[in-house]
Amino acid sequence: MKPCVLITGGTGLVGNALTKALLGKGYEVIILSRKLVSPESATPGLFYACWDPASGKADVEAFAKADHIINLAGAGVADQRWTAKRKALIRDSRVQAGQLITSLLANNSNKVQSVINASAIGWYGPDKNPASNDDKGFSETDPPANDFLGTTCQDWENSSNHFVFGSRQFWAAADRSSAGFIWTTSWTYLSI
Repeated sequence: MKPCVLITGGTGLVGNALTKALLGKGYEVIILSRKLVSPESATPGLFYACWDPASGKADVEAFAKADHIINLAGAGVADQRWTAKRKALIRDSRVQAGQLITSLLANNSNKVQSVINASAIGWYGPDKNPASNDDKGFSETDPPANDFLGTTCQDWENSSNHFVFGSRQFWAAADRSSAGFIWTTSWTYLSI
């Protein structure tokens, strides 16, 4: 039986490239989407399931099939001007997704072995000394910035960083290393 990866946010730029790479390596992929995708458009090994983090609803069977979960869900940061309403959507779409994943795994039978929760480079805020040549950069132990993106990333990670399944307990890995801006005109520029 092929290992199964469930991807939230799988219809975006990174999710599409990741799905293609995983299918190419022999994984089955389930993409959670707020919109139902017709089965006729599906690629072999690629399945779709519905969820709506804002209402707390999801296809529990999709979670039961997953061996691994990659959470990329969240409204696009650069898609629109940051009004108060848009900022709330950016934050809430990430936090609600994390909370729903945590709740579903804690309250339903599953075989999940790992959870990767996306985050973003916005955690760190701006470089306070960009003219310096010390090459220090940022590290995983640096605290979050006290701005909108820093607090959003912190809330996002906190929404789904610790999972308990009966006697199993683990922390989700959060990747905030380089998810700032991704420029591409072709999927070949993304290497997964």
